[in-house]
Amino acid sequence: MNIDKSFQCQTMGLASSPDEFYFEFTPENIKSGEKLVVTMTPNQAKSLLMMLDKAVMKYEATFGSLKLPIDNVAKTVELDKLIKQLFNYLNLKEDWDGYGGVVPTAKIVNDTIQFVKTLPQVIPLPEPMIAGSGAIGLYWDNKGIYAEIGFEGDGTFWCYAEDAEGNEAGEDSIPVGDELPIELLNILTPLAKG
Repeated sequence: MNIDKSFQCQTMGLASSPDEFYFEFTPENIKSGEKLVVTMTPNQAKSLLMMLDKAVMKYEATFGSLKLPIDNVAKTVELDKLIKQLFNYLNLKEDWDGYGGVVPTAKIVNDTIQFVKTLPQVIPLPEPMIAGSGAIGLYWDNKGIYAEIGFEGDGTFWCYAEDAEGNEAGEDSIPVGDELPIELLNILTPLAKG
């Protein structure tokens, strides 16, 4: 095998549409926000699955069984489900709500997916929602905490949150890919505690 460049993968993610699979890798020691995305057809993805299955079986036969942290597996399954829900918004028909509802653009969906993929691991995944304007929102409503983040397709998001004591945080026009404002993180952090 001839390898021009290799890297150690820090994190990885997976998304799919009806026509393609997207494998996203974040290499170690790389600038913040940079990722490697590999796109394949469904048939190519299935071939990769079969090759990986065979390679892992051979590895485990030689070196012993591999163990995965169950929390990471569960969160990955939840993330895949959320991304699928967001992609499904693209399949809506105009007037989807009976009141002139607009289908979100691919840019809005992609901005939202990029955001959820970069949420800190300790923050639980939000619930998605869609507005009649085609904007997509994400929200948390638990333990007396309400937080909402909105995407309108301009490459930014806005956020608002309120904790159980009535403390509020909010900000407009945050570029997608930037870190969450610390005030918002402070409100969301108690959700991570069991």
